[in-house]
Amino acid sequence: MPVPATQDWTQPLDSSYGLVLIGTIVSAVLHGACIIQAFSYFRQYKNDRWVIKGMVVTTVAVDGIHLILVTTGLYHYLIRSFHTPERLEYLTWTELIEALCVGINAAIVQTYYTYRIYKLSNKNYVLCGFVLLMILGEVASGLAWVIMTMRMQTWQELLGIKPITISIDALACFIDVVISTSLISILQRSKTGFKRSDTMINKLIILVINTGSLTAVVAISSLISVIIAPEKMIYAAIYFSLGRLYTNSLLTTLNSRSKITELVDATELQVSSLTFGSGNPLATGGTTKNLNILVETSHITTQEGGHDFEKQNVSLRPPSGTDDSVTEFPLAPRRKQDTNYAW
Repeated sequence: MPVPATQDWTQPLDSSYGLVLIGTIVSAVLHGACIIQAFSYFRQYKNDRWVIKGMVVTTVAVDGIHLILVTTGLYHYLIRSFHTPERLEYLTWTELIEALCVGINAAIVQTYYTYRIYKLSNKNYVLCGFVLLMILGEVASGLAWVIMTMRMQTWQELLGIKPITISIDALACFIDVVISTSLISILQRSKTGFKRSDTMINKLIILVINTGSLTAVVAISSLISVIIAPEKMIYAAIYFSLGRLYTNSLLTTLNSRSKITELVDATELQVSSLTFGSGNPLATGGTTKNLNILVETSHITTQEGGHDFEKQNVSLRPPSGTDDSVTEFPLAPRRKQDTNYAW
């Protein structure tokens, strides 16, 4: 929904199209960030599935179309209507269609996160089905809003569909909160007690909070502004950036995979003193030895860059200058549920 439903055009434009101009500038900056992140994605993840690549291309392209529509509408109101302020009362199709672009990107990103919940929760059909129903409701409300507004001519007429406007923002906020809390809960329960795995999970939780909470906060702000100040265009300035935030959230999640997987690479640890009891092949009368421990981790990686299985081999290496042999302890592969943090 582009702007609030009514305006008093006898007042200065600071609180109306001045805010729209600011929102458009912020939106353009965020779109630039999307392009940079998309470029980084295609450089790092050339082997991703075409579905993921297509999702990235689609969201960035839809964001570009949205920015063009918003800029075109702003040009119409601020430049072409400069000497005819009465034209500011009338709707333009660009200001209405742009709402559809935001809805498309929101649905794509939210569906992708629902797919992540599906994988990490061992196919929780009930939870994922509920979230998908909410997403369908959000899309249906958005389509209804666009269809109804295309028959209107003035901003004043938009007052009649204010409940639909509120419901769209409320659904978007609710979905973001459900997705974020579900992912955090699943990741928290997946902790294994191993420091490196738990560190990786903690970083994923922080990522979920940072990306999910931002879109939720913006959706809440948009909802509050349209309820308490429908005569101003605070709502528009906020809403113009929402679609861009969804795209940036998606790209941040995809691009973070390489950094997260670095946490489970092979790591060499130095243990200053390690005591072995009798019966251990490295024990020598219960004495204490300084050993080097090499933990080698191998992964079976999915096409999306995540890890489905993790296998570790621990090598105990005696200090240099001794005749003790190297002892290896291959560990059994971990279960898929414990290591499937594909993001």
